[in-house]
Amino acid sequence: MHSAKDLPYDIPSGLKIGAITKGIDSRDVLVLGRGVSVKNFRDNPIKSLPEGFRVGTSSKRRSAQLSRINPGVIIKDIRGAVDDRIKQLDAGRYDAIIAAAAGLIRLGMRGRIDAYLDFDTAHLQGKLALEIRAQDREAQNAVSFIDDRKNWGKVYITGAGPGDPGLITVKGNRLLKTCDAVVYDSLSPVEMISDLKCEKICAGKRKGSHIMEQDEINSLLVRLSIGGKDTVRLKGGDPLIFGRGFEEAEYLRKHFIDYEIVPGITAALAASAYAEIPLTKRGFSSHVAFSSGHAGKNAYIPEAGKGGTSVYYMSASNVREIAGTMLDNGAPKALPAAVVSNASLANQRVYAGTLESFTAEGSYESPAVFITGAAAVKNGKSWFERKKKILFTGTNPGRYSHLGEIVNNPMIELKPVVKKISVSRLKKYRSIVFTSKHGVKFFFEALYKGGADARGLHDKKIFSIGSVTTGELINHGIRPDAQAAFETAEGLVEEFKRRKIKGQDILLPCSALSYDTLRNGLNAAGNRAEPFVIYKNVLPAGAEKKDLSNIDAVIFTAPSCVRNFRKIYGAIPERAEIITTGRITKEAAENEKIRQS
Repeated sequence: MHSAKDLPYDIPSGLKIGAITKGIDSRDVLVLGRGVSVKNFRDNPIKSLPEGFRVGTSSKRRSAQLSRINPGVIIKDIRGAVDDRIKQLDAGRYDAIIAAAAGLIRLGMRGRIDAYLDFDTAHLQGKLALEIRAQDREAQNAVSFIDDRKNWGKVYITGAGPGDPGLITVKGNRLLKTCDAVVYDSLSPVEMISDLKCEKICAGKRKGSHIMEQDEINSLLVRLSIGGKDTVRLKGGDPLIFGRGFEEAEYLRKHFIDYEIVPGITAALAASAYAEIPLTKRGFSSHVAFSSGHAGKNAYIPEAGKGGTSVYYMSASNVREIAGTMLDNGAPKALPAAVVSNASLANQRVYAGTLESFTAEGSYESPAVFITGAAAVKNGKSWFERKKKILFTGTNPGRYSHLGEIVNNPMIELKPVVKKISVSRLKKYRSIVFTSKHGVKFFFEALYKGGADARGLHDKKIFSIGSVTTGELINHGIRPDAQAAFETAEGLVEEFKRRKIKGQDILLPCSALSYDTLRNGLNAAGNRAEPFVIYKNVLPAGAEKKDLSNIDAVIFTAPSCVRNFRKIYGAIPERAEIITTGRITKEAAENEKIRQS
């Protein structure tokens, strides 16, 4: 039996950890010597210790935290079991010692605890580990019932791909939809993260800007797992190609956390495919080398005449230096070369030339890869460069993917206004008209929370503005009685007129920004239509301003998208087409004067 926090990293051959217990108190505590008293001790135990106060600990981690809080104390090394350390303390060799609460509690010494400390502690502190012979099934069966690891979550170190959200693997996408938490980097596509229902934590690793340092990320992954959460550690590209994924896996293994590594499409492959620059080519290049470009002159430089293709990652600021070193090493001046920035994204840029041309001063957007080699020839525009780039400002980008490469940049976020709907609240209405899939979604969420479901609408006629809204109704068990032939408010009014529906009370679940066209039209036809604000449109927190220089068109699906776009961007470049859905949205675009003159 071991204290789990003191387990060796490598378990000897023939042995294994059969169980790790749930543990008890994981905190550190301060124990004062017999007869030792400290003024104002209860208010701030560590800060109150006088200068020269002798504190015993064998832990570098505890020593560092102690010195940071109170540099005046004297830290002395102490060895031995817990009861031995208490004897040394009471013999006067120390004024106090720092210990693990769990050890004292297990030995029946809770009364010796003078203060609990707000220290960072080892992840497995307070837990016990049972080491057994690897082949001893009887021993494994005997200890398995106290093994708390069955309640721990699993960590999936997963490649997000190079940027295009469609390039994550099927397995990676499935894990994102089912995990309890995701820890993601700044380069992870926002489309992968925004709609996830799990806990979302941004680790923010990007050149020159880290929200969390690597040690903090490692610790976070362990805490999430021990807390019972299946966690996706989402990393740009492939986790084991310049991604520090192995370091994270090693840390998890050291702490007996179960994990898997899910590969991703690395930037070199995306740059090659989206820029149509081959990495291998019959008769020109039969091998490829990937190198970090951070190292400058220390980057991998192929021997002259060896051929092949070299790809330098994270090289935006070192292209000139790498190219010069290659030329100094005997590479031909005319060797094809290219820089691909933001590979697979709408703002991808390709700078093609020769090795000699890249020795001139240049500026390249990060992240970038630098590709060199006889096969690395750029012939005209690639399939991706010819594809129309469309900025989408609404909430259903997939519906417009047939128009081109969609850059999802939502200018609205939808939030519920009504928490619960009771069936009695709907009693007077003969018909309910849904004008968007969002109205359906928020209406039924409130209906379910009110203790009802679709059966509560059995005596109502249900109308839909169009196919997307109808699809959402079907998801909730409702097939509408009618759908507008033309997917507009006017189309719905015409449907009521065609059916000669008059004298009805009609409920209109809608947003806080809905227009009066539908209500006025239904009332003019002899009905009593009543708007029911069930959700609101707000500008998303931290709405991101995208680079519009490569954008060929902007799609607006609602007037609020237009207004919020105006707040964030100001105007649309003259070259970009404006696409609107519906007359009201078109009028909003005209009124806001978003076209750049």
